[in-house]
Amino acid sequence: MSNQAFLPEVAVNDHGVVAVLYYDWRVDEPDDVPLSTQVHVAFFDTEDLSFLGEQTTSPTFDPRSAPRAPLAYFPGDYVVFTTGGDDFLAAFTMTNPVGRDEHPQQQGLHLVVDAQDRQDVWFARVLCC
Repeated sequence: MSNQAFLPEVAVNDHGVVAVLYYDWRVDEPDDVPLSTQVHVAFFDTEDLSFLGEQTTSPTFDPRSAPRAPLAYFPGDYVVFTTGGDDFLAAFTMTNPVGRDEHPQQQGLHLVVDAQDRQDVWFARVLCC
């Protein structure tokens, strides 16, 4: 599982550099309890199709602290990736370390508020290579 990447977003800056923001589990240790996850940005040059590098844009977190949807933990669909001139601008969700035991239950179509503050939206300005 440690090689999987998910929730990709793509943006192109004013100089034609393509960047891909994504979550992955490369730092996860298979035998420990947390599912260690980070958010990364990879850069690519469109002129010569080369890989320019990568940056980690988040601390490590466990997405299993997120509210639970019927079939999986739901990190939210709040991932935005865009540019501001040469820079890349990201907004993404990360969970807070509040534990994983108690999750609010969805009841019909009513909104359930998670009083434990399981996740927040983070913002990052990512400077290209």
